[in-house]
Amino acid sequence: MGMHINGLVRQSSVLEVSGSMSMESQFFSSGMFVNATSLSTQVVKGNVEYKQGKILKVNIDTPNEPMQLFNFSSTPFMFLNEESTLVEGAPRKISPDNCLKSEYIGLGVCTSIRLPLAYREYEAPYFPLSGPANFGIKIVKADPKLTTYQFLVDMKKSGKATEGEISFSTPKATYERTLKASMKYAEEGTDRKITIGTEDRRAHV
Repeated sequence: MGMHINGLVRQSSVLEVSGSMSMESQFFSSGMFVNATSLSTQVVKGNVEYKQGKILKVNIDTPNEPMQLFNFSSTPFMFLNEESTLVEGAPRKISPDNCLKSEYIGLGVCTSIRLPLAYREYEAPYFPLSGPANFGIKIVKADPKLTTYQFLVDMKKSGKATEGEISFSTPKATYERTLKASMKYAEEGTDRKITIGTEDRRAHV
């Protein structure tokens, strides 16, 4: 008995909030409104292979494109009746882009900020009315050779017990990393016993 499954899970969510303040009269409606949007997108791709009593292999692929973990933006507008105009905001802005990457881990985190600096502009409104703003976090690949994280259980029958080796690795990566442990599964009457550990340390379940 065995199975082989390839899969892709894509999850995304968007939250949009709008707020406004205005002056209303019989002849006109004027004021300001702000649109705020929060966006999150995750993609997980991989495969599972199982052969009864022999092997269990799970691969979780690394993303080829940057994955948007979180993005928040706000945009203010002035409006008069049906006409609206984007508030450009204070001329001074901060817009740093920073990335923290590790080839050893294989992934990195990148952040981007776009924010108007209006705290010294005494006639400018406070945030978020001082201009468009944006903050985002992305997960990026740091090791171009890393394609997957692999969890592998290699098993074999030994009498009434099943013995094997458990490993977690990064095949073909620039820095290949492997964590290994041994396992043993045995049935003793109505009891089920699993032993997992390294050569000098073992845990029993």
